[in-house]
Amino acid sequence: MGGRSGRRLAVSLGGPPLAQGRDGARLHERAADPPRPRRDRDGDFATARAALEYKWKLSKTSEFSEEASFVEDLSDSKDWRFANKVSLGAGVTTVLSVKLSYAWLTLNEPVPGKKKTDTITSAALVAKF
Repeated sequence: MGGRSGRRLAVSLGGPPLAQGRDGARLHERAADPPRPRRDRDGDFATARAALEYKWKLSKTSEFSEEASFVEDLSDSKDWRFANKVSLGAGVTTVLSVKLSYAWLTLNEPVPGKKKTDTITSAALVAKF
């Protein structure tokens, strides 16, 4: 894998959820260790990643989810990234559904010209046939 951009190795810890509520809420863990290309360095570098994902089925047609992930550059401990994504999806009809999301992204050492923190707000309308 060394020296090949675009290759990724992901490890899912699998198994049962860390926690599961009677109301349909589930908490899962994930981990990955992919090499990632950098614009301010030559070549790839190894990272360690940990993530927690929470999903709560509010009703037959709606779900709330949140995913928090942390990525650290194993060659530079000051270079870490954190992301938190929250979304709410709901079926409007049997054909249409809507999903609202908000993401908060932090880079401890951003590339020159970029901010440390970024946010993304999105809305999607989906039709199933």
